[in-house]
Amino acid sequence: PVATITPDGPTEFCEDGSVLLTASAGDSYLWSTGETTASISASAAGSYNVEVTTLGCSATSSDVNVTVYAAPVASISADGPTTFCDGESVTLTASAGDSYLWSTGETTSSIVVSETGSYTVTVYTAEGCDNTSAAADVMVNICTEELVISADGPVEFCEGGSVTLTANLAEGNLWSTGETTVSIVVSTSGDYYCENGEQTSNTITVTVNPLPVAEITADGPTELCEGETVNLTASGGDFYLWSTLESTAGIEVGAGSYSVTVTSTEGCESNAGPVVVTESVSPVVEVLSPLMEKLCYEGATTLEVSASGGDIQWYRNGVELAGATSTAYIADMPGLYTCVADNGICPAVVSEDILVGVVLPFNLITTGVIYICDGDLTTLEAPYSPTASYQWYQNNVAIPGANSSTYDAGTTGKYHVVLTQDGCARRSSFVYVKVNCRLAANAVWEMDLYPNPASENAYIQIGSSDNTTAELLIANIQGELVYREVIQISEGNQIVSLPVSNMAAGVYMVSLVSENGLMQNEQLIIQH
Repeated sequence: PVATITPDGPTEFCEDGSVLLTASAGDSYLWSTGETTASISASAAGSYNVEVTTLGCSATSSDVNVTVYAAPVASISADGPTTFCDGESVTLTASAGDSYLWSTGETTSSIVVSETGSYTVTVYTAEGCDNTSAAADVMVNICTEELVISADGPVEFCEGGSVTLTANLAEGNLWSTGETTVSIVVSTSGDYYCENGEQTSNTITVTVNPLPVAEITADGPTELCEGETVNLTASGGDFYLWSTLESTAGIEVGAGSYSVTVTSTEGCESNAGPVVVTESVSPVVEVLSPLMEKLCYEGATTLEVSASGGDIQWYRNGVELAGATSTAYIADMPGLYTCVADNGICPAVVSEDILVGVVLPFNLITTGVIYICDGDLTTLEAPYSPTASYQWYQNNVAIPGANSSTYDAGTTGKYHVVLTQDGCARRSSFVYVKVNCRLAANAVWEMDLYPNPASENAYIQIGSSDNTTAELLIANIQGELVYREVIQISEGNQIVSLPVSNMAAGVYMVSLVSENGLMQNEQLIIQH
């Protein structure tokens, strides 16, 4: 017999396919698979043949080759969650193949899905085999966006700074501060959050650190004398940086301008200053006048110094002279004068002492009390000098034309002469003339006080026609006795010093009381 195999279709097919192989006519059959039917179904790859027997004779057919192609693996992978909010999407990607057909009709290997649904893909090989994946379910929800607030910078900063907090929702915001804007500017410490509908955002805690209170103190005056220093101390912080670049809390400085930056442990800064430290030059004072000056009668002398670097003040016997603040001072009273230069910063400088002494009265040649009869004259005589000029006085009133060393007096009065020589006037002692023809034994003394007013020294000139004893009394304006002395009075003129330097300034009554109780009074003014 003739043995042949006839397939009923292609002998190349995909996995899960088959082909029916039929042997040519015979009485019996034996396939290479062991089967003995006239036809077999071939679903596995391989070579198939059949032995056909007719009337006892056998023949074997040629091989028929069957090729089975594997089906592709079909699967879907997603690049993110397949359940998401409206407006979002997910990318679905098919497993490897040669061509694709999605349930959406798309033929690319990946598709972008933004709608709810079940998505499948059929993957094809080049041989035409295919496989359909399991469904990928995508769920798109209608979501409300979560409310979140954020800061545009650090939430801990120093006083004077700020941070902006912003919500991610554009409308419907209500901040914990009461504001309803998208963003708020915060400059105070606290916890901040936002509400929108039924949502409450996260909370942001803002910390505002206070600025240090910077201060500079000096341990002494900031007006220095040349060569001096002062200690400046900064306070209010934990770290310090001076304009001198020193970093200690305290610095020792001379003249200059100084400031400091004070920093807290949180890094907050404040500035203090500038503190200006000045330097003054020590004052200088030098006496230009002679250190000893004489004070002529009713005269004055100019005391002069040169000074710099301070204010001037003159002193007499240690007592400040009111208004005496220039380099020259006209002294009309005796005493010990000094000039002080003081700038209020450096130690005051005191000048050398200038001693101003008074020119004491000189004695007339004619002295005492002179008694004459009415119509008589008595000659009063002063020491003569051809270079001197003279002026006689009666009861302290200048006598016109009485300009020689002698004067003929004919009326009762107290007489003296002022002698001027070499520019200096000197007053004489007093002489008393009385028009009275009684005997001198019945006369009492005459007295005169000078200078009046007095300050440190005062004198009483007594003119007497006899030797006698008297009591000297000094009483204040209240009548209280402040001084008492018994003195011996000699015939002629004598001068007695009065102890006024220890008496308070004021008006006093000076009295001389004779042995027989006669009293003579003079008023004395004391000025210091």
